[in-house]
Amino acid sequence: MNCQVKPLSVSAATLLGIALLGAGFSTAESSDQAKLAGDPGPGPYVQGCVDCHAKDGAENIGALLAAMKHRNVDKQTETVPGDCVECHSEDGGLILLSEFSHMVHFNNPAENDFIGSYGGNCLHCHQLDAETGIITVKSGPRNW
Repeated sequence: MNCQVKPLSVSAATLLGIALLGAGFSTAESSDQAKLAGDPGPGPYVQGCVDCHAKDGAENIGALLAAMKHRNVDKQTETVPGDCVECHSEDGGLILLSEFSHMVHFNNPAENDFIGSYGGNCLHCHQLDAETGIITVKSGPRNW
């Protein structure tokens, strides 16, 4: 795949906010927050991105990519975000998918729908194996 680097500006405040949220500090209360330690199962969004960003909504992944003027990756993408890391990784040369995803999901907490409506719950995107402690990113088939 041809990965082209595009510059992205990330403010120190955004990175600090992501770090604080990742450390367990939250600006929103949610019943899901209590489940992080005791209920690491797949939760309501078994396929992560593709379940939350459904095909029919304005927030579907294809529409979000188009709004960002992302190049067309329809032919190269079968799973999301599984295939995205081919370019959005250290080897791919683009902004790390983990950095970008955390930035957009935790930026501007007071106005962010992921925090306000979904409690900023890590387990919507990640799955925790309670036996091994390994955290993985949920993935599903491309839905656009």
